[in-house]
Amino acid sequence: MVDLFQFLTPIAQGAVLAAIIAGLFKLLSDKISDRKAEQRIKLEYRLQSIQTMRTRVDRNIDSFYLPMMDNAFSCATHIQYWFNSSNEDELLYVFYWYQKYVRSRVQAEISGSLNWFLKTRIGELLSRELDARVYNAVPYTLTQLHQIHASFEPELNIYQFSNKIHDDQHAKKLLLIFTNWAKSNKEALEKLRREAEYLAAVILSEWNSLTNSWYQDKYAALPGHSLQDIRKYLSSGPKSGSSLNDYLKAGNYQIIED
Repeated sequence: MVDLFQFLTPIAQGAVLAAIIAGLFKLLSDKISDRKAEQRIKLEYRLQSIQTMRTRVDRNIDSFYLPMMDNAFSCATHIQYWFNSSNEDELLYVFYWYQKYVRSRVQAEISGSLNWFLKTRIGELLSRELDARVYNAVPYTLTQLHQIHASFEPELNIYQFSNKIHDDQHAKKLLLIFTNWAKSNKEALEKLRREAEYLAAVILSEWNSLTNSWYQDKYAALPGHSLQDIRKYLSSGPKSGSSLNDYLKAGNYQIIED
């Protein structure tokens, strides 16, 4: 095969080589540009997904999860107060905060926001399991739980709440179910206290993982209330009817706590 390149003048040969090199550079440049464009599209999609999830999580946390956290923690606190004092008035406070928790939980359910979108998958699983346990701790029927939501206005203080129970036979019956259960099931009441406290701890941990950039110091869970501690508590208990125990014991997660 005749090598035509040898018949070209040195200048022509240089021009051909320059054209070949330029073509190779253009081909390489086009590939790099295509790769950069692909990476840019992926990055834009990831940022859009993060923004979408962050908007959803922020809305759910502010509107539903933080009220549930406050109410669950207050309920747990007043259960402990009642254990310490056995004061009948204190048991009314326990019911007051439990019904506020039920109301905030049912409101989240009605609004379609009880999906537990949080910062970590393990946080979502723990919250979902603990919420189910707290919500179903007292032997109310589903109708009665929704009756609690319908019976008590959210802005009632404890004085107004007490008057409401005094004047409303349906509200009085709901209180009676709760007090009879609490007095005769101290072990179950302690379980409610612990799991309500744990639920509040998980939500607080997840919320702080989203707001760390704002604070100068790092969030630290109370002793015995880290996600790892709560995971151990739930995974060591009886089967709950969900896949949580299998998931936790298999270790298909990574807990990151600042």
